[in-house]
Amino acid sequence: MKRFISSLLLILLTVPLALSLSVFADENPFYDVEINYDGENAVRSENTVIIYNKGESTGTNIWGYEVSVNSEGKITAVGGNNSVIPENGFVISAIGKDKQKLSDAAKIGLSAIIDRKSKKVTISYTKENAKDIFAMEKDSIINKVSESKTSLKILNYDKLSRISEELEKANSEIQEFLKNDDISSFNSKSKEFYDIIEIAEKELIEHKPVESRTMWLRIRTTSSKAIVKDTVKSIYENGFNTVCIEALFDSTTIMPMPKDILFTQNPVFSGKDMLKMYIDEFHRYGIEVHLWMSCYRVGYTGSQNSKLSVGEKKPEWLNISQNGENIVKNEYGDSYFLNPALPEVKDFLLKTYRYILENYDIDGFQLDYVRYPESKNVNFGYDDYTKSEFMKKYKTDFVPIVKNQSFWNEWCQFRADFVTDLVSSVSEMIKDIRPDIIFSCDVAPQYGETLSKMCQDTKKWISLGLVDAVYTMAYGTTDAVRNWASDTVSLCNDNVFAFIGLKDNGYKIFTDQIVASREADSDGTAFFSYSQYIKNDYRNRINNSIYRKNAVSPTFDSKKALTENVKFILHKTDFFLENNKDVSDSLNKIKEFRQRVSGLLERLNTDDSDLIKKSVIEFTDNEEKFLLSLSDSQLKKHFSYAVSPILKSMRKIALNGRDKAKADYRADHPYPELYSLDDRKIKKDKFDITEAETDDKHESSESVTDQSTDSATSKEEEKYETNAFEKTVQIIFLVIMTLSLLGLPLYYYLNSRKKKIAAEYEESQNK
Repeated sequence: MKRFISSLLLILLTVPLALSLSVFADENPFYDVEINYDGENAVRSENTVIIYNKGESTGTNIWGYEVSVNSEGKITAVGGNNSVIPENGFVISAIGKDKQKLSDAAKIGLSAIIDRKSKKVTISYTKENAKDIFAMEKDSIINKVSESKTSLKILNYDKLSRISEELEKANSEIQEFLKNDDISSFNSKSKEFYDIIEIAEKELIEHKPVESRTMWLRIRTTSSKAIVKDTVKSIYENGFNTVCIEALFDSTTIMPMPKDILFTQNPVFSGKDMLKMYIDEFHRYGIEVHLWMSCYRVGYTGSQNSKLSVGEKKPEWLNISQNGENIVKNEYGDSYFLNPALPEVKDFLLKTYRYILENYDIDGFQLDYVRYPESKNVNFGYDDYTKSEFMKKYKTDFVPIVKNQSFWNEWCQFRADFVTDLVSSVSEMIKDIRPDIIFSCDVAPQYGETLSKMCQDTKKWISLGLVDAVYTMAYGTTDAVRNWASDTVSLCNDNVFAFIGLKDNGYKIFTDQIVASREADSDGTAFFSYSQYIKNDYRNRINNSIYRKNAVSPTFDSKKALTENVKFILHKTDFFLENNKDVSDSLNKIKEFRQRVSGLLERLNTDDSDLIKKSVIEFTDNEEKFLLSLSDSQLKKHFSYAVSPILKSMRKIALNGRDKAKADYRADHPYPELYSLDDRKIKKDKFDITEAETDDKHESSESVTDQSTDSATSKEEEKYETNAFEKTVQIIFLVIMTLSLLGLPLYYYLNSRKKKIAAEYEESQNK
């Protein structure tokens, strides 16, 4: 009996697992998804799906998701908004609740059919679709490789050739499996195919040697040196070169504050200077450190240390709403906002900032929440002092409350000028105390609306040269990021660095948005924030793909950034000369251009920062004219397109560099000795056959080191990862649950049989 039960348990243990593996292997990948739509050629409002089949484009805003379908009922494009409507085709446009459903179901090459009677659109994935899709995916990668060569992208083309060959082979096998209805083999090979596609897409992203890669960091509430070291090392290993450390959160600061300043350090740090600890450790990795300081927002009512907040200590300084409330209510909680109009508020903030500038070895100073509060249907600035000053200036006894009332534009500008006045004063203070550092502000990206919505006059700050950089909070779709990045770059021009702030939208979207920001010629991106980065599947992915090589910050060391940009131009020029020997008429011009670039590289070896600045500005001006003078249209299109953005970057760095001021400051305040920074290694894949083959033959040995990591991280961080052990445990628990369900009837049967045997035995004994 025991042997029978043991055998039965063994069967129960193995059969569910074998069945589950079989089910996964033979699972039918094909499907039909029905999506209800709300109308045709109508305005797309919140939580609607609209079909567009008339006109040139959908005319939609940046917040939805669209799928284009051609006259044959095949999906030709996915993603984006304001899509071109295919001739005799249509566009499915969704926003809100069905947006994700549409995004998950629709892939290029699938079929889409409209049923107007039931107002449904059906997206189908069939075997016939699959034949086309895999062929198209393969062709798309091969075409991108060819286009990359034409546009002078510096990539590992030997590796991409191997990848293309493997995709050709995998596609042929997939077509054969589909022909023979071998679904199990099709599923297996499909996964392998898309693994190769992922590698190809990574390899098709060109490394940008000069860009800011910023991480916003809210430090952990511990003063452990080990945690400090682990955090800093992790940020370095993940490819970031700049960090913005939050000085004020939970209504308190991370560093001790003087008694005559109202800010109080968080008691959890027990008086330890956490800001200094982090600054010193980041500098040992050569990472640029900006202090990130919330300006007018000084705490939350429900935070652990709200009683220590300046808002609690000085309630008379708080901003007042049109309803007479001094608390700002929004999705983030109830917060304290100081009143920008009060002179005593300005004096207090400037005193605080002066203390920081005079006592901390930062490379940049960044203001956040440098604006009036933004709260739905509630405006602020309605304290007696602000209202009386406004009425006095405009000779009126009326202060508007809503947008359509008279004096609204004047009221917005009046309040915005108080904010601008503080920004101007901080700018002047930095120039006086620390002219070597970068002054930046975090700003909203809708520059045409920020003045009326939150009294933030970013355009004026930039035009007056009050800031050195802006971090625009581009927290939206990739379409939105592309538009906002382009607007920011255009607004900043040569005078201000344009950094694009991105939030946690997942690894794929983050990568796409970095690429979109680069294509807009931004000076870099910033990620919000470190805790989300660790928690949500970025680590050991970004640093093995788009950040697999280190980049030089454009604001940390101008000479180094200029040098890397010049080398980048040389790489592209050499690549062009190697692959365009047939354009003989233009080769001499490009060779002469290369000689001028080499000459500039030699001039950059000098230590005279003024001479470097003059040389670079003169060089970029002349070479931009040279590019415009090229007569060959193809040459102008590809060579100019590849080189011109680098020249513009160089010009901005030269115009706004701080090398001379930095050298003066560092003479008395040297950086700590750097760690040995050779501990980042490229994570290999099956196409990296040898070390020699993975090296890009167009990459100079002196260029930025190719780096990434799969190094160990702290135990506290490892809790966010699902490793092989955890996956094994998950499988075991799945088996146990299956056993529990299947074994329960067996248990009751055996228990009942045991009782029956015992009863029969007892009865026989009684007899």
